[in-house]
Amino acid sequence: MTSALRSVPARSVPARRTLREFTARRGELFAVLVSLAYIVPLLALTLLAPQAASVTASANALMLGGLAWRVLFPAALLTALGWWRVTGFTTRSTWRSLVPLLPLIVVYAGSMVLLPVWLGVASHSLGYFALVALSSLAVGFGDEAVFRGAVLQALLPRATLRAVLLSSVLWGAQYLGVMAAGVDPALVGLQALHMVGMGIAFAAAVVVTGTIWPLVLIDAVTQTATLPVPGGTSTPDIFTVVVELVMGTLAAAYGIWLLHRHRHVHRHRHAGRSAEDGDPA
Repeated sequence: MTSALRSVPARSVPARRTLREFTARRGELFAVLVSLAYIVPLLALTLLAPQAASVTASANALMLGGLAWRVLFPAALLTALGWWRVTGFTTRSTWRSLVPLLPLIVVYAGSMVLLPVWLGVASHSLGYFALVALSSLAVGFGDEAVFRGAVLQALLPRATLRAVLLSSVLWGAQYLGVMAAGVDPALVGLQALHMVGMGIAFAAAVVVTGTIWPLVLIDAVTQTATLPVPGGTSTPDIFTVVVELVMGTLAAAYGIWLLHRHRHVHRHRHAGRSAEDGDPA
């Protein structure tokens, strides 16, 4: 019994080592492959069964299958890599370390009020809101675990800014697949740009704080605010487009500033330690 239990992790070690070695050698390829593995099944589900991507007052098997994929795929990936701690899911955070997240919390929590898609939703049932919460949390966890988790960590050893930008572009690119469903390409492109900017801020926050759970919740709030309302229009108006462009631009600028400040602080601390080591006193 004991030997059988010990043999399980023993067999998994070579596979984990091989996967990590591939990630270390071919980080960009790993990032693209993981992104495609996560996105393509969801896109196929949306194209073959559009109702699977919509939140209605009652759940359906296809919708629940899509949500399950968003949770199970990244969970299996992080487990295979042994990256739950590396990606920030099990690291301890202090209130001080979470200060860089405050602007993101304020801005994206405010989107619940600002985005006009939320006008007139009070008449919907509790079942609808429960499904909205479930969908948003699944999307928030899946997107963050994949793009700010596995993808970002695979790219970070090469260059921080490059890793932040590439992981954000891959995250935003998944929204371009919505064009295949007949949505106006111009509007989809604007939303993708917004998501790239948002991704830059989120990835920078992970680099600076070392934690990812707050971003899962912020992402979930954002997804909640942008879910289509049953009976409403799926085409955003000019106000929504402008808000998304402004928010995306501000988010990208904030992310770049966070990285610059983080690098400056670390450089200053390193210089201080070097001076102390060289002090003959």
